[in-house]
Amino acid sequence: WPSEYLTSITGSYGTYAGLLVITSLSFETNLTTHGPFGSLSGTSFSIPMEGSVVVGFHGTSGHYLDSLGIYITPVIHFYSALKGSVSFGPWGGPGGDPWSFKASNGINEIVVRHGGTINSISFRDANGHHSPIFGGLDPNDIGVEEKVHDIQHLVSISGTSGNYNGLLVIRSLLFTTNQASYGPFGVNTGTPFSIPMEGSHIVGFYGKAGWYLDSIGV
Repeated sequence: WPSEYLTSITGSYGTYAGLLVITSLSFETNLTTHGPFGSLSGTSFSIPMEGSVVVGFHGTSGHYLDSLGIYITPVIHFYSALKGSVSFGPWGGPGGDPWSFKASNGINEIVVRHGGTINSISFRDANGHHSPIFGGLDPNDIGVEEKVHDIQHLVSISGTSGNYNGLLVIRSLLFTTNQASYGPFGVNTGTPFSIPMEGSHIVGFYGKAGWYLDSIGV
């Protein structure tokens, strides 16, 4: 926490050694899925917890795990009590040089170069301050430029990461404001990532970049 948190649990229950017990479990975070553990047999169960986070468990047990339940709370409650901003991520690969941009008065514009992947990204805040261009060092693959203008309130970012020209990089990005969604830019392939930010807004970005945008966090 806070870059990774538990969002749901799935599994199955059935008869084992003459007892009705939990036969398998999978744990899903905002970044990946762990499991399944045990044997996928019997009756399946699933609790999707979009916008919430698992904060505890309850149930019964004896020779085996007989039953299991969860306690949840909205994810915003976790970081609303923290002072200042909280970072999430980064997603993507380990390559490139570190970069960061934190807006002094909100992010007003995002400039993305993309083609087969996300080549580069840059920002402008509400005071007119421009960030450097992060990425885009491949001279033979500069992509096309897209601008997200007049952003009022940036509330979420989602996308995918995967292999491109032998590098693990950000393959696509989608930006959501309080008014609309922009993208996806790039190619929507690879491993998805997403951060719901209900009740909050994004004040900055960080990650790594070189020839392309290697990774990004918020």
